Amino acid sequence: MIQLKVQENFANHMFNVSLDNISNYWFEIINNYDIGQESQKLNENLKLQGFDTALELAIDEIGFDGGDGEGDHPSFAFFIKGSYRIINVANNTVFYNGQLYYKSINHTLEEWAAEDSKLLQNEFNQGYHKLSSEILENSFLLFDVPADSLSNDDSCVLKPIYPILDFGFFDNKLRFVQVNSLQPELSWAAFPREIDKEKYGDQIKDVTYDLKILPVIAGSVGTVIYERIEIPEPHHKIDTSLISFSDYFWTVRARFMLNGQKRITNWSYSKHPNGISCLEKSIPSENYFRFKTP
Repeated sequence: MIQLKVQENFANHMFNVSLDNISNYWFEIINNYDIGQESQKLNENLKLQGFDTALELAIDEIGFDGGDGEGDHPSFAFFIKGSYRIINVANNTVFYNGQLYYKSINHTLEEWAAEDSKLLQNEFNQGYHKLSSEILENSFLLFDVPADSLSNDDSCVLKPIYPILDFGFFDNKLRFVQVNSLQPELSWAAFPREIDKEKYGDQIKDVTYDLKILPVIAGSVGTVIYERIEIPEPHHKIDTSLISFSDYFWTVRARFMLNGQKRITNWSYSKHPNGISCLEKSIPSENYFRFKTP
C-alpha cells in the first residue's frame, strides 16, 4: 500500500523541480515546520543563516471527488488541495500567497486500487509535479513584459489571431466566435513583440508557448481540459476532438530565456469588458479569449 508522507514528498518534489528550473535561487528543505506558531522564530534563525526568503508549502486536503456513472462501477477523480506563501524573513512579512489545486480524470475504484494502487501513486507524482511547477512559475519565473500604452490592441500580452476577439456592439462584451472544426488550429501573435524587441533587443531567446483551453460552466471558468506546453510556433492544432456546440475559454503565454534565465509571461487575455489593466495576475471569466464549436 502507499505510504502517505504527503508534506515531505511534496517538499522533496518541489526541491527537485527547482533544481531543473531555477538557477539563480538556492532552496533548502526544512521539514516538521509549524507555519503558524513557529514561523517568526524559524524565520529569525533563517535570517541568521543568511537566507532572505522562505517558501512555505502545505497540502491541506487530498481525496476523491465524484461518484459519477451508473451501476456498480461509479468513477471518481483524485484531487489535491494546498496552499503556499513566500515570506521575507527579515521582517516576517508575507509578500505572496496562493492556493493550489490538482484534479485527475475519473477512474473506477477498481482501477484506482489495481496493481497495489499504481495509478494513484502516479497521480500523486503528477499532482506534485504540476503544483511544484505552478509555484515556481508564479513566484520566480513570471516576468512582467512591458505594456504598450500607445497601442490600440484590445488584448494583453499576446494578441489572438484565430479566433479573433469579437465584441458586442452595444455592451462591448466578448462574444463566442465559432471555429471551423472540433479540432481547430488556434493562433496568436509571436513573441517577442516589437515593444519587447525595442527594450530587450536580442536578449530574448528560445521562445516557446503554453496553451490552455477551459470549459465554460454557467458562465464561469471550469477546470483545464486541454493543455500543451513548449509549443514551438505561435499556433497549435488541437489534437483531440472538443465537444460539439460547446463554449470554451482559452489563453496562451510565452516561455523564453532572458539573459540566460528561464522566464514566462503572464497568461494573455482581453482588456474588455471593463477596461482592465495588463497587470492582472488572475483573469476574470469575462476577459478570457473564447470560441464555440460547430
